Amino acid sequence: YGDWSSDVCSSDLNKVKGVRAALVWSIETARLAREHNDANVISLGGRMHDEEFCLDLVDTFLSTPFSNDERHIRRISLISKYENEGRL
Repeated sequence: YGDWSSDVCSSDLNKVKGVRAALVWSIETARLAREHNDANVISLGGRMHDEEFCLDLVDTFLSTPFSNDERHIRRISLISKYENEGRL
């Protein structure tokens, strides 16, 4: 995506079937992306953070499990249904 902003990248990636991309800018958003959204891709603003902090964000994202909370499962299921059937 070159010079495109990370929020544009994450929204474009979410149009790909099976991708749940999250824009991550803090340790908390990295953790919540996994816990609440079961995100499987993150988008980082390369000019917004230094390399060490970006690696911390990636480590947090990768080490955080999905919460399996029923309300999050329902929301993700609706998204998957729409991806597969084109309707909710």
